Amino acid sequence: MEEDAGWHQKAREMLPENVADIVEIIHSPKVDGIYKIFRGVQYQEIPDRPYEFVFSDGPERHSLVNGDKLFDLDLIQIVRRSETPVRAVVDNHYLTFYVLQKVFGTDLARYSVKHRLMFVDPVTKDDVRHLRKENFIPDLRIFGETELKLRMALDD
Repeated sequence: MEEDAGWHQKAREMLPENVADIVEIIHSPKVDGIYKIFRGVQYQEIPDRPYEFVFSDGPERHSLVNGDKLFDLDLIQIVRRSETPVRAVVDNHYLTFYVLQKVFGTDLARYSVKHRLMFVDPVTKDDVRHLRKENFIPDLRIFGETELKLRMALDD
Protein backbone atom coordinates (compact mmCIF):
# COMPACT_ATOMS: atom_id res chain seq x y z
CA MET A 1 0.00 0.00 0.00
CA GLU A 2 1.23 3.46 -0.84
CA GLU A 3 -0.50 6.83 -0.59
CA ASP A 4 1.91 8.83 -2.74
CA ALA A 5 1.35 8.30 -6.48
CA GLY A 6 5.04 8.85 -7.30
CA TRP A 7 6.27 6.31 -4.73
CA HIS A 8 3.55 3.89 -5.81
CA GLN A 9 4.76 4.05 -9.42
CA LYS A 10 8.42 3.69 -8.33
CA ALA A 11 7.56 0.63 -6.20
CA ARG A 12 5.75 -0.98 -9.14
CA GLU A 13 8.73 -0.35 -11.42
CA MET A 14 11.18 -1.81 -8.85
CA LEU A 15 9.14 -4.95 -8.14
CA PRO A 16 11.15 -7.99 -9.25
CA GLU A 17 9.49 -9.96 -12.03
CA ASN A 18 9.80 -13.25 -10.13
CA VAL A 19 7.36 -11.99 -7.45
CA ALA A 20 5.05 -9.88 -9.63
CA ASP A 21 2.43 -12.64 -9.76
CA ILE A 22 2.17 -12.86 -5.94
CA VAL A 23 2.75 -9.22 -4.87
CA GLU A 24 0.23 -6.48 -5.40
CA ILE A 25 1.20 -2.85 -4.79
CA ILE A 26 -1.93 -0.80 -4.18
CA HIS A 27 -2.32 2.97 -4.37
CA SER A 28 -4.69 4.36 -1.74
CA PRO A 29 -4.99 7.79 -0.20
CA LYS A 30 -4.74 8.08 3.56
CA VAL A 31 -7.57 9.25 5.78
CA ASP A 32 -7.91 10.11 9.45
CA GLY A 33 -9.53 7.40 11.56
CA ILE A 34 -10.33 6.56 15.17
CA TYR A 35 -9.98 3.47 17.33
CA LYS A 36 -11.50 3.92 20.80
CA ILE A 37 -9.89 7.13 22.14
CA PHE A 38 -6.96 7.14 19.69
CA ARG A 39 -6.88 9.27 16.53
CA GLY A 40 -4.83 7.74 13.76
CA VAL A 41 -4.28 7.68 10.03
CA GLN A 42 -4.96 4.75 7.75
CA TYR A 43 -5.21 3.85 4.11
CA GLN A 44 -8.67 4.60 2.77
CA GLU A 45 -9.15 1.16 1.23
CA ILE A 46 -7.36 -1.80 2.78
CA PRO A 47 -8.13 -4.95 0.77
CA ASP A 48 -10.19 -7.44 2.76
CA ARG A 49 -8.19 -10.65 2.51
CA PRO A 50 -6.66 -13.21 4.89
CA TYR A 51 -3.33 -11.64 5.83
CA GLU A 52 -0.62 -13.79 7.38
CA PHE A 53 2.07 -11.11 7.67
CA VAL A 54 1.99 -7.31 7.68
CA PHE A 55 4.97 -4.96 7.51
CA SER A 56 3.72 -1.57 8.66
CA ASP A 57 5.73 1.36 7.35
CA GLY A 58 3.03 3.91 6.56
CA PRO A 59 1.06 5.84 5.69
CA GLU A 60 2.74 9.14 6.51
CA ARG A 61 1.33 9.89 9.95
CA HIS A 62 0.33 13.56 9.87
CA SER A 63 -3.39 14.25 10.02
CA LEU A 64 -4.99 15.60 6.88
CA VAL A 65 -7.37 17.56 9.11
CA ASN A 66 -4.95 19.59 11.23
CA GLY A 67 -1.40 18.25 10.73
CA ASP A 68 -1.17 16.51 14.13
CA LYS A 69 1.27 13.59 14.24
CA LEU A 70 -0.85 10.46 14.74
CA PHE A 71 -0.38 6.70 14.90
CA ASP A 72 -0.80 4.18 12.07
CA LEU A 73 -4.22 2.53 12.42
CA ASP A 74 -3.91 0.01 9.55
CA LEU A 75 -2.72 -3.04 11.52
CA ILE A 76 -5.56 -2.71 14.03
CA GLN A 77 -8.09 -2.46 11.18
CA ILE A 78 -6.67 -5.60 9.54
CA VAL A 79 -6.60 -7.63 12.76
CA ARG A 80 -10.10 -6.53 13.84
CA ARG A 81 -11.57 -8.46 10.91
CA SER A 82 -9.14 -11.39 10.91
CA GLU A 83 -10.06 -14.87 12.09
CA THR A 84 -6.67 -16.20 10.96
CA PRO A 85 -3.49 -15.29 12.87
CA VAL A 86 -1.58 -12.25 11.61
CA ARG A 87 2.07 -11.57 12.42
CA ALA A 88 3.50 -8.08 12.00
CA VAL A 89 6.63 -5.97 12.05
CA VAL A 90 6.06 -2.27 12.68
CA ASP A 91 8.52 0.47 11.77
CA ASN A 92 10.17 2.83 14.23
CA HIS A 93 7.26 5.03 15.34
CA TYR A 94 6.74 5.29 19.08
CA LEU A 95 3.16 6.54 19.12
CA THR A 96 2.10 3.56 16.98
CA PHE A 97 4.02 1.25 19.35
CA TYR A 98 2.25 2.76 22.34
CA VAL A 99 -1.22 2.26 20.88
CA LEU A 100 -0.46 -1.29 19.67
CA GLN A 101 0.71 -2.28 23.15
CA LYS A 102 -2.50 -0.85 24.62
CA VAL A 103 -4.59 -2.77 22.08
CA PHE A 104 -2.73 -6.12 21.99
CA GLY A 105 -0.85 -6.05 25.31
CA THR A 106 2.88 -6.23 25.90
CA ASP A 107 2.98 -10.02 25.59
CA LEU A 108 1.87 -9.88 21.94
CA ALA A 109 3.35 -6.51 20.88
CA ARG A 110 7.03 -6.29 21.85
CA TYR A 111 9.46 -3.49 21.07
CA SER A 112 13.03 -4.41 20.14
CA VAL A 113 15.49 -1.73 21.26
CA LYS A 114 18.23 -3.33 19.16
CA HIS A 115 16.18 -3.30 15.93
CA ARG A 116 14.03 -0.23 16.69
CA LEU A 117 11.02 -2.23 15.52
CA MET A 118 7.92 -3.69 17.11
CA PHE A 119 7.22 -7.37 16.60
CA VAL A 120 3.61 -8.49 16.90
CA ASP A 121 3.03 -12.18 17.58
CA PRO A 122 0.20 -13.98 15.80
CA VAL A 123 -2.98 -12.04 16.64
CA THR A 124 -6.60 -12.33 15.57
CA LYS A 125 -9.72 -10.26 16.20
CA ASP A 126 -10.02 -12.09 19.54
CA ASP A 127 -6.75 -10.48 20.68
CA VAL A 128 -7.96 -6.91 20.18
CA ARG A 129 -8.48 -5.89 23.78
CA HIS A 130 -11.46 -3.94 25.00
CA LEU A 131 -9.82 -0.90 26.53
CA ARG A 132 -10.87 0.28 29.96
CA LYS A 133 -10.21 3.75 31.33
CA GLU A 134 -8.00 2.38 34.11
CA ASN A 135 -5.48 1.36 31.44
CA PHE A 136 -4.68 5.05 30.99
CA ILE A 137 -4.76 6.51 34.49
CA PRO A 138 -1.06 5.75 35.24
CA ASP A 139 -0.08 7.35 31.92
CA LEU A 140 -1.66 10.77 32.41
CA ARG A 141 -0.88 13.63 34.74
CA ILE A 142 -4.18 15.24 35.60
CA PHE A 143 -2.78 18.43 37.16
CA GLY A 144 0.01 20.54 35.70
CA GLU A 145 1.55 19.59 32.39
CA THR A 146 0.10 16.57 30.63
CA GLU A 147 2.55 14.02 29.33
CA LEU A 148 2.39 10.50 28.00
CA LYS A 149 4.79 7.90 29.28
CA LEU A 150 5.60 5.22 26.74
CA ARG A 151 5.84 1.78 28.26
CA MET A 152 7.92 -0.51 26.10
CA ALA A 153 8.79 -4.14 26.64
CA LEU A 154 12.54 -4.66 26.41
CA ASP A 155 14.22 -7.58 24.72
CA ASP A 156 15.24 -10.41 27.02
